[in-house]
Amino acid sequence: MLGHYLQLPHTAEHPIKDEAGQMGWLFWKDKRPAWVQAEEREFIKAANSLKSLQVTPRGGMRIDPEEIRDQILAARELYKDLVKK
Repeated sequence: MLGHYLQLPHTAEHPIKDEAGQMGWLFWKDKRPAWVQAEEREFIKAANSLKSLQVTPRGGMRIDPEEIRDQILAARELYKDLVKK
């Protein structure tokens, strides 16, 4: 039986494994301020809304410059009342 692993039964049957899972979750809990987390969620939402967003196999990103330009111009128009010259 060398090289074979015994499967553990479902975690509901093992309170120790449940506690270990909960401890791990607490260890990795996001401790950043709520406003930072909200800002990150907004960025992810905005990135996901890009139609031309592509991710390369090596983890890079490509975005059509025309799409970004259109969004910047729309945002400028939307917020132009907030800027004083």
